[in-house]
Amino acid sequence: MSGIYAPPRSWEELQRCVAARKREFSAQLILLAEFALRHPDAIAFGTCGSIAAHAGVSATTVPRLASFLGYQSFRDLRKMFRDDLLRASSLASAD
Repeated sequence: MSGIYAPPRSWEELQRCVAARKREFSAQLILLAEFALRHPDAIAFGTCGSIAAHAGVSATTVPRLASFLGYQSFRDLRKMFRDDLLRASSLASAD
């Protein structure tokens, strides 16, 4: 875990976190974080290997990003994306 940072609880929080901490990210983490923000469905439903291949980073970068953001594991990061997509879908269908 990254220590002092609480993990983002939504896509919007992730976007703010990445913007605020971008200078702390390695080049690989920046590529992956930007990919995640553009393709939340890929993170929500992909595997570490498929996400890495699409983002152009190594497979070990995926769990490293999760840890860097304060998550216990990649599964926790993926769950945040799934929950956020589900919430957005529920809001859209309520309209």
